[in-house]
Formats: sequence, structure tokens, C-alpha cells
Amino acid sequence: MQIMKNKSSLLLLLAMIILHISSCCDTNDSGLLSERAVLSLRLRQTSTESDAKWAETYAAIKENPGACDDVWFATGLNIVSPEFHKEHAARLIKAKQQLNELGIAASLQFQMTIGHGDSFGEDNNELFSYKTWGGWTGSLGVEAKYCNCPRQPEFLKYMRELAAIYAPLHFHSLWIDDDLRYRNHVPATDGSLLGCWCDTCIDAFNQEHKSEWTRETLAKAVESDTEMYEQWWQFSTASLQEVARVICEEVVKVSPETQLGFQHTNYAQDRKYQEAIIQTMKDVSGKDVIYRPGAGNYYDWSNADGQITKSMTSASHMKSMDNKNIKYWCPEIESWPRVYGSRTARSIQIEGFTALAYGADAISYFVIAGEKEDASLYSYSLLRPLSEASDVIRGYLKANEGTTPIGYVADAKIADLYHFGRSALPVLPGKGVSLGKLESKDMVFGYTTQTSKQIQAHRELIDSLYPSPVLCVAPYIGLMIPRVDSLGRVRTIAFVNTRIDSQYRIKIRINSDIDKAVWYEMREKPLPLAITNDNGYSYVEIPEIQPWNCGYIELQ
Repeated sequence: MQIMKNKSSLLLLLAMIILHISSCCDTNDSGLLSERAVLSLRLRQTSTESDAKWAETYAAIKENPGACDDVWFATGLNIVSPEFHKEHAARLIKAKQQLNELGIAASLQFQMTIGHGDSFGEDNNELFSYKTWGGWTGSLGVEAKYCNCPRQPEFLKYMRELAAIYAPLHFHSLWIDDDLRYRNHVPATDGSLLGCWCDTCIDAFNQEHKSEWTRETLAKAVESDTEMYEQWWQFSTASLQEVARVICEEVVKVSPETQLGFQHTNYAQDRKYQEAIIQTMKDVSGKDVIYRPGAGNYYDWSNADGQITKSMTSASHMKSMDNKNIKYWCPEIESWPRVYGSRTARSIQIEGFTALAYGADAISYFVIAGEKEDASLYSYSLLRPLSEASDVIRGYLKANEGTTPIGYVADAKIADLYHFGRSALPVLPGKGVSLGKLESKDMVFGYTTQTSKQIQAHRELIDSLYPSPVLCVAPYIGLMIPRVDSLGRVRTIAFVNTRIDSQYRIKIRINSDIDKAVWYEMREKPLPLAITNDNGYSYVEIPEIQPWNCGYIELQ
């Protein structure tokens, strides 16, 4: 990090910003995209902390056309001087221009609001050198000094200033990160009730309610009295809403065309205050908000299945929120700490593809970090295969226009629904058309102990009870996700091979006449499929699905 040292460099920088903004940043990137970015590549601020570092990152992006159509820059996980951010913004002007020349839009992640916990500052407190206000404080009186109280006037002033610095770049989208939350501001939140309990917040609550609570007496009241809990919840939620408000106001003032986006987790307990923040963002802009769900499952080695269930959980979250203020959904596909061993391109593709199959509108990749690995390594190990798969992903979204997932629902944990769904009976974790509700007795599936004939018999039993327009009639272990149009006609059938070897001769029965069927597999050429008809059914057969890979059949 290079913070400017003297006034002359600052004046030179300001002149550069004014020159560049007046000449080339009076419009955003809307002409480069349709309504939304389909594939977004998220960067840390470390990828743009110097001209040399950006040159490396840019080269990797340029080498892999199609890997993304939008790049999210980041403000950084820091509380440093506005002068640093002015310098960074000046660098982003050039970077944005370079991306635009490639047909790639540029967006911005407002990466730090409340903060993610003290571990981000304990090893490098220089990153928080500008912080003069109090930190997030729990109900036990413990302060997270590298996090921020949302009601501190100096903190809100700083949020406004940063938003005003970056707004003139007219980004395609502005995303507020998921640290705008109640939970996980360690150590303050350990054992704490929700909200910030610093003196500023207690005083503000007392002024609002004409009361004289102390931290201790208020905590007891909130724990024991539902009315007091609701009052404190409303107050605490308003604190988070205000942070979103000041950021969005500064952006909309300068760049009203910039889409506002909110990033958060799939946790059901967070839904109510997430919706409140989204409402605030819409109130400021007058437009629906874009939303990035997600949380965890960052590694291949620990639980690769978890990356698929994460997408299914995002689908469930989409259904539970069903928020009319959300324009489209763009789940995170993420790793940590984004080193070579964290994730493979294959798992990234499977998680993203599954999210799209179950109802997401776009996907965002957060899988590279400028300070961790050489950009050339990211280029050939991640961006190249993502580029090779991009046509299939974009084609799948196009083929799915006007369709919705169809499958069986059940009162079951997502992990159990996924496990049963590997029988190739379509399951529905989120919104879509229900084929029927399964009972626990219906969800019997033991692929390691049952023969393929036993599995097939169970498929046909379920199909007889709750008829499906699509039935797998061959040995296959993995997800099958059909999507239908408004008339109930099957338009696409997605497959996720959850085995670590290829699967062959996957025969599918379709309960309608079809004229054309094409198989599209990730990083493979399209393959027209022969169609046979028998007893009123159409049949197609996928000759092979590669290990831990995915694809779809498009029907006409």
C-alpha cells in the first residue's frame, strides 16, 4: 500500500482525476452489457494496488476472453486516508478504460463497512491507520476495535467521503459487502445479543425512547421482554440501514445509472434485516436492487458436495425472501484464501451451473487474489477453463429464458434433498413447479448399496405416484434438473455428474414429442443427440458425462 506523502503529489493526483473524469468517465458501462452481467470476476484491492499489479491482472483477463463480462474492483478491507482512495480511484480510471476496450464492464465492491472481525487488523493495524471512532461493541462490553460502530458520526462521514471518491467513475454496479450485518464481528459478537452496544448506541437509543438504560439493564430487558427486543431490533436495523443510505446517496447523486447491489449470506435468521437494507437502497435509487447470496464452502478438499448444496441453499433463500425489490440474483462462487490449492475450475463451474439451474440469474467468481499467487497461475489454472466453459453457461441461461425449474419438494434438510436428488429424480430446493411433496419414506436412496435396477425401480415408483415429464432410465448417479416453459413443455434438462469418473449411456425418457436435442457439456463441443420414439415417449441418450462435470440438453 502506497499512501501519498506530500501535498504536491496530492494536487497532481486531483488534477489527474478531474482530467480523466471530465474526458472519459461521464457515462457508465451500460452499453457493454444487456440488463445484467452474466459472469462477474471479483477482485481484491490488492489486484489494483499498483500499476504493475494491475498490469499482471489485466494480462490474465485479456488472455482469457469470455471468462467474465464484468469485473468488480474493491475499495479494500481497510480504514485508511481518503488520499489513498483518491490515488486508487485514479488508477481504476485507467483500468476501467482498458476493460471497456475488451468489452468488459467495471463495477465496484464497497468492501468494508462494519468490518469482518479483528483478525483482519491484528496482523496489520496500518490498514486501519485512519480509524479514530469507536468499534462495534457487544452486549457484554467487548469491543471489536477493527470493526466500526454504525452510528459514529465520523464513521458515517468517512463512508460518504469514500463513496463520493469512487462515484464519478460511473461503475456499472456498486456492491455493498456482506459485513453490513449483526453477526460475526469477532470478538464483540461472541456471546452477544444482536446490535452494537457501545456508549454512542446506548445514548442514541435512550434519546429516541426517552429512557435511561445502561448497557447491562438494557441487555436484561431485551433478553426478557419481547416488546423491548423488537424496539432494540428496529433501532439496530436502522443503524445498518443508515450505513447503506449514506453510501448509496453519494453514488446516486453522481451516477444515478449505476446499479446498486447488496451482498449477504443465505442464513434465514438474517432475512428480515436484509430486506430492510434492500428497501433503503431502493428508496434512495428508486430502482430494484441486485443481490448476491452465498456463504462458505470455499474448498474442494473438505466437502466438494457442499459447493452444490450451497447453490441449492441459495435457491431456498431466494424462495424464502421472494423480495419484489430484487432485480436479479447473482450468487457468490468463492474460495479462501484464494491460493492454488483452494479450488479447481471444475468445482467453480459446477457450483455456478447448479445455481443457474435452480433459479439464479448470474454468477460472480471471487477466486483470485493479487497478493497470493502470480496472475499467470490464475490465468491458466482458473481463468482459462472458465473461459472455455463460458459459452455453455451463457447458452444455458439463454435457453432457460421463460422457463422455471420443476421437481419434487420435501420437508428435508438441503443436504438430504441433495443426497436423494443424486438418484436423478428431480428435486426442487427453491422456486419452481412442484411435481409433488415427498415423504421421508419416499426418499430412500442408497447408491452405494442398491443395485442400478433397484434405483431404477424406485425412480419408476416415484414417477407413478407423482408423474414427471422427464425420467432417467439408465444407471446414473447425479442431479437431473429439468426446466419447463409456461406451457409445461420441457426446454432444458441439466445434469451434474457427482461421481469422480465418467458416466455413460445416460438414457432419458421425455413425455412429449421433440424435434431436436443437443447436448452441451462444460468445456466440450455441442453434440446433437439422436431421438427415438416408443409408445408415446421420446428418448435421447447422452453418450458420456465426464467426471465431476455438468451440462444440459436443449430440446426443441
